[in-house]
Amino acid sequence: MSTISEFLLKKDINAALAAFGCVMLTFVGIPGEILAAVIIALCTMTRGFKSGAVVLAFVALPAVAMLLHRELSPFDIIFLQCIFVWLLAGVLQKTQSWRLIFEVMALVSVIAVVLFHVFVANTAHFWVATVTHALTFVNTNLNANIDVTQVIQGISPLAPYMTGMMLF
Repeated sequence: MSTISEFLLKKDINAALAAFGCVMLTFVGIPGEILAAVIIALCTMTRGFKSGAVVLAFVALPAVAMLLHRELSPFDIIFLQCIFVWLLAGVLQKTQSWRLIFEVMALVSVIAVVLFHVFVANTAHFWVATVTHALTFVNTNLNANIDVTQVIQGISPLAPYMTGMMLF
């Protein structure tokens, strides 16, 4: 395990390419965004905000590419999660206070939920449409055979609570 961290911390580009590769695993259905967030946190906590920002920039590439095509994709959510991890890792590096990290996480989550409900009139409809779009994206790009209507029927009772579930 230490050889992997040594490789990632040797140069910023090593960590950036590794995180980019992990994010691209999403195309084949492997949740590599977790590893990408860990790599960002590792670089930020050991080498500082600037090093973490370089890695974060590479994680942003798929999201930016999809936005250039005017399409929302799962990469947008992955990028937002990685920004959040980067900021929290930087705060932890500077303050070395877990209590402050948990307070910031709770405060940002509550503010995000409130703002989301202020700007989105029907949150349940928003989440059903978002999940439908994401599953259609997966079906077309990965040649998957997911029954979208069955999944939507399953998540419809949970749709009003999905904003909080996504943040916590």
